[in-house]
Amino acid sequence: CLHHSCLWLCFSIVDMFVCLSKAPVMKDSLQVVGITALFLAAKVFAINVRCEATYNFVKTLTFF
Repeated sequence: CLHHSCLWLCFSIVDMFVCLSKAPVMKDSLQVVGITALFLAAKVFAINVRCEATYNFVKTLTFF
């Protein structure tokens, strides 16, 4: 279960990446950055990442 602070940290990491990126961030790259940010935020808050299936499910979602 994700905490609200973990989710906001994830948003912050993605926002920092997009702001500091020199080139435009493409959709495929943004999905990878989002999954990586979620993984890092979960590690910061010591949430046990149970399996890769959760990330695979989120990764398959498309952002418009």
